[in-house]
Amino acid sequence: TQLTARSPSLFKRLPERIFAPLASANRGQYWHLLCALYDKRFGPDAPLPPGSGFLMREITHDIAEEMQHQEWVLEEFEATPSTPLANRANAVFNRLRDSGWLRVERLGVRDMVTMPPHRICPYRTGVCLRQNPQY
Repeated sequence: TQLTARSPSLFKRLPERIFAPLASANRGQYWHLLCALYDKRFGPDAPLPPGSGFLMREITHDIAEEMQHQEWVLEEFEATPSTPLANRANAVFNRLRDSGWLRVERLGVRDMVTMPPHRICPYRTGVCLRQNPQY
């Protein structure tokens, strides 16, 4: 079928790999992590973020905090149980960045992290679905 002007292609609006983490062996863990990051840093109820975003180390710390309470398929990012949590959190961060969920911009010597607005819109729908399981 042909797309009309009223229904543009989803993949012209979103990065091609946006669903990769959610289609992986760790899809539940990524979803939980995205919800936690959204609630804590990027959502409408989160404190107002700094104008240039958050320091990358703050976001990787948040990821590590969440990962402590989850069981991940470590082989997915070439880790073992002896791999330090910080290294695993960096691997997960890189996956989210590479798939388009997070954006990193270098400001001087700092890497600043944001969640692009066009990620938040479809994500809000997901949050609504999570909060309203009848959908």
